Amino acid sequence: MMVRQTFMVAVLAVGALPGISRAQAPAKCEIDDGKPGQVKDARNALVTAGLLGKPDDKKKQITKAIGLLTTPQAATNAVGRSWLLGRALVTLAAMPDQPSVAAKASLGYTGAPADNIDLVLAADSAFDVVEQAMPQCAGETEEYRRVPYVGLVNEAVKQYNAKQVDSAVKLAERALIIYPKSPVAYNVIGNARQSKDDIPGAVEAFQKMLTAIGTDTAYTEEKKQVMLNIPTLLAAEADAAEGPKKQEYAKQAADAYQAYLKDYPNDAGAQSGLARVQLLSGDSTSANKIYSDMLAAPDKYTDMQLLEAGVNAARANRAKDAAQLFEAGLKKNPYYRDGLFNVAVTYLSSDQLDKMPPVLERLVTVDPNNPDNYRVWVNYYQDKSKLEKNPAAKKQLSDSVLKYYKLFSEPTVKVAFNLFSREAAKATLGGTIENLSAEPKTYTIKVEFLDTNGSTVATQEATVGPVDPKASKPFRITAEKAGIAAFKYAPLDK
Repeated sequence: MMVRQTFMVAVLAVGALPGISRAQAPAKCEIDDGKPGQVKDARNALVTAGLLGKPDDKKKQITKAIGLLTTPQAATNAVGRSWLLGRALVTLAAMPDQPSVAAKASLGYTGAPADNIDLVLAADSAFDVVEQAMPQCAGETEEYRRVPYVGLVNEAVKQYNAKQVDSAVKLAERALIIYPKSPVAYNVIGNARQSKDDIPGAVEAFQKMLTAIGTDTAYTEEKKQVMLNIPTLLAAEADAAEGPKKQEYAKQAADAYQAYLKDYPNDAGAQSGLARVQLLSGDSTSANKIYSDMLAAPDKYTDMQLLEAGVNAARANRAKDAAQLFEAGLKKNPYYRDGLFNVAVTYLSSDQLDKMPPVLERLVTVDPNNPDNYRVWVNYYQDKSKLEKNPAAKKQLSDSVLKYYKLFSEPTVKVAFNLFSREAAKATLGGTIENLSAEPKTYTIKVEFLDTNGSTVATQEATVGPVDPKASKPFRITAEKAGIAAFKYAPLDK
């Protein structure tokens, strides 16, 4: 189970941006952009630019406006001048083929100065003048701030998804200059920092993302995901830390889980995650209550919620609770591969050896070409052998150790899974087949998709190869049937 999950960012289009409600403005915004004459003429030039279709014609009117607004006379009306100048600059910044940094002379600045200017920074400064003088106009300036923002943040998302992380961060930071309320820009930055294992930095960015979202219902799903991602990341940091830092991160994770559960109280995965970090922070009383409540009423939870809770309990070294949670999850879904493996390992670590054989037999039935399963068998027989006093029985156990050690250490093929997603009427299974032999081979993996009773719901197969020696190739299989809860596959050549 992955601890550090990446929250995928989504490209926003202009139409997806939440609108600004004029009725919500605290006071009426009335900017005087009719005087002096230079400001008035600049306003008329911008109106004309908005009516023109050809980019070159549009740009001529915008640069004309900028020239008028950068005269000494226009400076006598600082607010009106800044309002129009900001609008002119963001309109230019959003035009195709317009460099983000350009010579002032090319933009129409009076006197044709030789120095360059950053259009986004200059527009931000212009709108700052308006907002400081007339706070009631923040809604109006925000509409124009988002003109260049949309292009910047969408390009940031595009670069991030293309794994150009540094470029994505620069674009996202630039988007935040002109529009600091952007959840998507903070999301890009948070994911970028997370990808570089800067977890405190990622958490900081995700927290700013939540602040930016506020109560905006356009980001309901994103808010839920990032609220859960924050404690997950902090919990991972707590696991890796030592001493006081461990408790500090665990306490932060607990606070973040509790904030999430306040909005989403029925998320069992978050509840068990909270219990785990509470144990790490020293709050065993609260953790015990969470695990006790889950075990007292397992019917309230799904198989996956109980199995995930078991993983969290195991990570918190609560083997007894983990085993019971795994058992409760497997009672609902007896053939789920990860649940079988996890409960077997938990039994081993908690000296519940007698419970292991039926679990391992089922595990090998559903997942026959995974050497790790045979490693657990080896551990089981080794521990049993240590306890056995009868020489004949001890020899049988030792022979079994050798048998399973050979299966573990000398496989010719390995199957590993990295995806099993279940939907209402579809399941998708993905993984890799590794050729551990000395010759290229082609494999056909035959999969049976099972319901909670172990009955076959659908069968599918995939041919993989040729796979070179000591190499692996991926596969993906989809079955479009309702009721799929688990899977098993026929043994490949060992």
